[in-house]
Amino acid sequence: MKPVFILLLFWIPYSTEGNENSYQAYYNEDFYSFVVGAHASQHNSVLQELFSNLMTYNSTDSCVRDLKNYQHSLNSHEKWAISLLDSSGIPATGLLSGNTISLGNYKQCLSTSPRNFSSSYCLVDLNISKKPIIYWAPHNVPIVFTLCLPGTCDNKQLERLLEPTGSVNNATVTVECQSTRPTFTFADIFVMFLFILIWIVIISTTIPKKWIRPNNKVLDEIRNSFSLRRNLSSLLRADTRSSHLASLYGLRALSQCVVVWCHVVLGGFVPKYPALNKFSYYEFLRSWEGALETEMSLTIDTFFVISGVLLTWNCLENRKKFNLLSYYTRRYLRLTPPYFAMILIISTFANKLCDGPLCSYLIDQEKDSCASYWWTNVLYINNFYPGVLHSCMPISWYLSTDWQLFFLVSPFVVIVINRWPRHLYKLITAIFLSSVISTFLVSYFYQIPTNHWMFNSFEDVNNYYQNMYAAAYMRAGPWAAGMLCGVFLHSFKNNPMELSKKVLIISWALTVLGLCLAIEFDLPFLRWKLNETGVWSALSNAIQHNLWAASICWIIFSSGTQKAGFVGIFLCWPGFQPLAKISYSAYLVHKVIISLYFGETSGYRYISATNQLPLILGTILLAYIAGLLFYLSFEAPTAHLDRIIFQKGGTGKQTSKEIGGNNSVPEMITVKRNGIQD
Repeated sequence: MKPVFILLLFWIPYSTEGNENSYQAYYNEDFYSFVVGAHASQHNSVLQELFSNLMTYNSTDSCVRDLKNYQHSLNSHEKWAISLLDSSGIPATGLLSGNTISLGNYKQCLSTSPRNFSSSYCLVDLNISKKPIIYWAPHNVPIVFTLCLPGTCDNKQLERLLEPTGSVNNATVTVECQSTRPTFTFADIFVMFLFILIWIVIISTTIPKKWIRPNNKVLDEIRNSFSLRRNLSSLLRADTRSSHLASLYGLRALSQCVVVWCHVVLGGFVPKYPALNKFSYYEFLRSWEGALETEMSLTIDTFFVISGVLLTWNCLENRKKFNLLSYYTRRYLRLTPPYFAMILIISTFANKLCDGPLCSYLIDQEKDSCASYWWTNVLYINNFYPGVLHSCMPISWYLSTDWQLFFLVSPFVVIVINRWPRHLYKLITAIFLSSVISTFLVSYFYQIPTNHWMFNSFEDVNNYYQNMYAAAYMRAGPWAAGMLCGVFLHSFKNNPMELSKKVLIISWALTVLGLCLAIEFDLPFLRWKLNETGVWSALSNAIQHNLWAASICWIIFSSGTQKAGFVGIFLCWPGFQPLAKISYSAYLVHKVIISLYFGETSGYRYISATNQLPLILGTILLAYIAGLLFYLSFEAPTAHLDRIIFQKGGTGKQTSKEIGGNNSVPEMITVKRNGIQD
């Protein structure tokens, strides 16, 4: 119980501002005189313009009245007014390199106690270009400053007061204010209580059984499914029975790390995130080194490849009578409980863990999406309704795409393997070609660009993610490539053959070339701004992901056949196995960790490979720690209950091989002597 409370206390936001006169612990009252000289004698220019516009408004309005009171108190050098002014911020240095965002001091603003009204923290966007600011588009760098103002002023009033300022700069002004962070609701407390209850059960499993005499076998099995000792033992147990698939552990664990890396990098592109060198970083992304970061999302195709490998390998290894209902049910019940638990967290108390200037922007909006569209997630249709950009947990588009491929295509693969195995190659080829052709046609007729970074409107972003990036037909190509790899690997297992040194050298050379070409495919479009749509863009979209998938397939095949040298030895390292098993849970929780970090960001930073690396490594570590807790809470118990419910007789012996966690990110296949367990 104690570790649970410690964990909760670790995440509960806390204030480090202290008393508003805490500066006296370091300086005397002379410091206040210094602050007055630095701020009050020369007010923030935008604030000055705001005050000058008050003359044309009715003084009986509460907002205008309190603003005039604020102005008078500033001129009188009253401490609360100086504190509000000191909390405001405006870009002042490095504007030409991209430091156009100043978030001020969020906590000082809201902790200041003015007379007769509460304070409000306001983000003011000055859009000079009058172009839409698009999420995850590095060439969209907004001008954002903050004002700490009376809470009696709403967004529309402040926009009207600042309209003359926008007109002078030929810009539009938008304002977003917040006075306090949301408080805990009954739903928040109820969900937290459920999680605490789960951990009470988990910790209770460490009590010797002789002390507990359960009267109900069902309840006893449920309790045993949460056994901390058994689940940790299963997690840490290294599997050495099948060397053919051992490399999947390493690929999955490393790919999950790259996914976290990618999302940390994308977090720096949040429009309101302050960075000293946003303009130069935009140019960096147009270089070949920058393409390494822009194309890290190709790692997602590795998971589709792994799904395909495991599907055909498992079916060829264990042919049996096919039960469609059981096939779907087991997969759904293995994936959904941890997934739904994460949706519950985002829908309830996740935003209470964040207390910073961008929390509302990054977390509250996702909470609203979950409240409206959570049902599309549990039905695995959120990638096309309401679409990636509007859905709950946008990163979960992968789960929906993977489930749709599994639901619509995999039964045909299983049936063909069981009844007409000679036609398997024809089926896989048909799936692959259908993916390539449909991707090309959709890209061409919907005018979709080749890269997903340089958009010019929200419609372009939505068009790309809706019709291309998260579409099942696009990802079916890597999935089919993985199936073919699984067939070749299984065939090699039953009929080993020698590969000449020349063949191996050529194959590895083509693999390295394929990976490099896939990563740098977008470079001409990025560097020379060739973002026009057409035949070349459609060809790029149809080829790039499949080129990456083909290269990964060779790595899997060569590792499984002991032809990969040090690469195979590295990927088959047993230390990757625990990481692979919890990577699905780490995948579910990592985006919330990233949002918490960026949500509480206040000061700007210089973005470079050097100072990004500690953030990336720290986020990966936290994601796996939180993923471990999530694994023990939901994923491992669900897997145990699945075996109890679906295994004949309920407690028979089994020979199992876990490749990762769940059948998603990561994939989960358990091979039994009597058939397929998915």
